[in-house]
Amino acid sequence: MTAAGRGAHRGTTLPVLVLALCFAAVPSAAAGGSVALTGAAVALSAVAAAVVAVHLRLSLVELTVIALPVHFYPPGQGSLVNLSLADAVLALLLLAAVVPEWRRGRAADGAARPTWPLLLGYALALQLVLWASLVGPVLDGGADFLGGVVAAAKIALACGYLLLLYAAAAPRLRAGDHRILDVWAATATASALIGIGASALYAVGLDLGLSYFWRASGTFEDPNAFSVYLLLSLGVVIAAHRLRTGRPWSVSVVVIVVAVLLSGSRAALAAMALAAVVTVLLTLGTRAGVAFRRLAAVTALLGVLAVLVLPDEWVGDVLQRATSVFTPDDGAAPDARFELWSVAVQQWASSPVLGVGAGQYIPVAQQMLGPQMDTVPHNTYLGFLAQTGTVGLLVFMLVPALVVVRTLRAARAGDAGAPYLLFSVLCLLVQAFTLSLENARPMWAVLGLVLAMYDPATPGPEEPHRPATPHGRGLPHSSPARRGLRWS
Repeated sequence: MTAAGRGAHRGTTLPVLVLALCFAAVPSAAAGGSVALTGAAVALSAVAAAVVAVHLRLSLVELTVIALPVHFYPPGQGSLVNLSLADAVLALLLLAAVVPEWRRGRAADGAARPTWPLLLGYALALQLVLWASLVGPVLDGGADFLGGVVAAAKIALACGYLLLLYAAAAPRLRAGDHRILDVWAATATASALIGIGASALYAVGLDLGLSYFWRASGTFEDPNAFSVYLLLSLGVVIAAHRLRTGRPWSVSVVVIVVAVLLSGSRAALAAMALAAVVTVLLTLGTRAGVAFRRLAAVTALLGVLAVLVLPDEWVGDVLQRATSVFTPDDGAAPDARFELWSVAVQQWASSPVLGVGAGQYIPVAQQMLGPQMDTVPHNTYLGFLAQTGTVGLLVFMLVPALVVVRTLRAARAGDAGAPYLLFSVLCLLVQAFTLSLENARPMWAVLGLVLAMYDPATPGPEEPHRPATPHGRGLPHSSPARRGLRWS
């Protein structure tokens, strides 16, 4: 990238950080339980978003990317309704995306572009499986039908991000415009800084509602969800930086890894280690894998040095939580997750084809063991298996498997950014063994973004355009950015 391009990126990062801080006021106020403060924070975020959008000439999809990590529970709703600021414009953006992307479904020579119809068919197939899984339980009269409707609606919302990010990013990336990657990278870095700062402030006695005790949770109200977002973003951050500079290493990588460690998520730590090993093995013999191995080795070395050098007050809690799984207290009860997983397996065994019904895990578990079973299975695969059966799990895994295949194929073809994206997706798949992530919006958004990056479609008739600068200079007068906010 030219010096002007690097300057434009630097001019993007600070405003995005300011906007992310304004957005962070929403979950912070919601954590305090005040409806008035939460409403005021949402209003502040809307004003800040308008100012930054005008300054950077952000599209609505780029604003959605910035708002995506802002998750909160509305005051008075308990844990029943988890919202993201990005949800507010998702439906509108999808309507704007469907028709143009469908028309782009054929190249100038008439050759089919399969990805968009495949993703749309995937989303519909998931809905079909979810509703089909409810038929038997409803006819038997023992189903929580409302719970099933909510479960199907949550998956539909999540799939909306899959469709949106693919539809928005694919034409841009085909035209050589990587700005959406830069916006995601800046947002992830800002989110990590917010998490680190909130954790540090908690340590000195100031609780902003952006940490779970000392554990960094950023704008997610959940350290585990925070770590999932960060690890998913790590590959995007490295890919974006490599496209600008030709190098994978950046300060943002350090910031994100530190934030992951401060989240105290044991699932994240295990996922990083296992995903790194698998990525190394899968990319052996490729030129793209050499740089990944170097970066992984340097990062591991820096982690060991940090443990040895930094004071115990800084790393003690992280180390204690990371190793607690291997050194349980005497007489401690076995991990509750094993009981949840056992219940899920029993439910699947009772209905192996279509499961016990979407959204029925908790009601059926309570019938089996009593009202104390009131939590999700903490395993994405077993959750799908129990509720939608073998059919549902196979359908669900189609898109993650496609992403792994495409990133691995790109790495073997010499794409230097592919191993890092493969690593991030593998981190997600490992974390899904101990977390219920089927409704995680960032997961679906990153899957759509990566599919857009490695779309095998031939370039369409769109004319390449020059990326916008922070102040919009250099844009042709016919550019949509000259006419105001555009959808993509």
